[in-house]
Amino acid sequence: MKTIKYNAPEIMCEGCAKTIKRALSVSTAISSVDVDIPGKIVTVVYDESGIKPDEIKELIEGAGYDTFPVD
Repeated sequence: MKTIKYNAPEIMCEGCAKTIKRALSVSTAISSVDVDIPGKIVTVVYDESGIKPDEIKELIEGAGYDTFPVD
């Protein structure tokens, strides 16, 4: 399992967090999602053999949130 973090500056509330979690739940390769609302950070634990970071980014952006990788 790998962990990746994205900054999503448009996260404002628990509704945003739920929307992102729901968007990422379509992939069985994602084992957990944490959304830090005040920090505007999405942390994803995933199986790298099942999904790539670019695909995770696309899922978040498809839910309506711009994302930027966090180093």
